[in-house]
Amino acid sequence: MGTGVRLSRGRKRSERRLLLLQDELVIAKLQRGTSVRPQLRLALDQLWVLSGGTEAAGEEEEEEDGSGEGSKSLILAWPTGSCLATFDSRALKELWVGTLLGQAEGATRSWRRS
Repeated sequence: MGTGVRLSRGRKRSERRLLLLQDELVIAKLQRGTSVRPQLRLALDQLWVLSGGTEAAGEEEEEEDGSGEGSKSLILAWPTGSCLATFDSRALKELWVGTLLGQAEGATRSWRRS
């Protein structure tokens, strides 16, 4: 699974690709054409996915500035860093949140069995 996002780390913003593999999330930079260069590989069992509390509960909340950026963003955190990922739509963000949480639970379950 892969998609383009706008990543913010501090004041730095950049367009990146998120690629979800079986047990890791890869943040990659799009090169010429369709090739990508991995910049960061994050193990799913070390990744925290944070989304707004009210929107995660399914309640609509209007943004004060009307941009709606918050409803399309989530925070990805890992032991040595974090970033804000902004998706093109809220539905795409929700798909990624569900998939990442499902993958992380599966990784945790398989780790506990070993």
